[in-house]
Amino acid sequence: MSIYAFGAFQIANADITPQERNELAFKTSTMAMMNRIGIRMGMSMWQLYYDEYKDRSDCLPFELIDDPITNDAQVLFIGDNVKLGFFNGHEITRFDSGEPLYFRMSGLQKFLEEALDIDEVTTIFLYIDSDYGEEFTVSVKAADFKESILELYEQYENEIPTIKFIIT
Repeated sequence: MSIYAFGAFQIANADITPQERNELAFKTSTMAMMNRIGIRMGMSMWQLYYDEYKDRSDCLPFELIDDPITNDAQVLFIGDNVKLGFFNGHEITRFDSGEPLYFRMSGLQKFLEEALDIDEVTTIFLYIDSDYGEEFTVSVKAADFKESILELYEQYENEIPTIKFIIT
């Protein structure tokens, strides 16, 4: 099972210039990397996810990934003590240092809070696609994100359901 995470930063001014949009992408990318989260933005992300937001001038789409060299967010969002699975008969190896879920979600919450501190960003949409459980939407303040997502892991027996967060 792979876990994918994508979404968009909703921008206060839909008429920002391409240069301003690019500057926002650099700011948020730097923030993600400083919190040890990989990120792809705009047309560099998986096309299926990019298409969700490409026609919205008020959004800057992104895809979260484990690190700069992987293609999904499986390690970022996998529950504690859950095996990554097998590929071609071999157990998938984690390339991170095995941080607990609480630590990973603390970094993600910090990134979300920092991104919302940027004047241009009003809301963050974050969609986690895990192919597990029902799909639903949760609205949450960035400061409460970690607590909210950890409660979901507890409720779903250490798995993350397919969910859309609306973060303010």
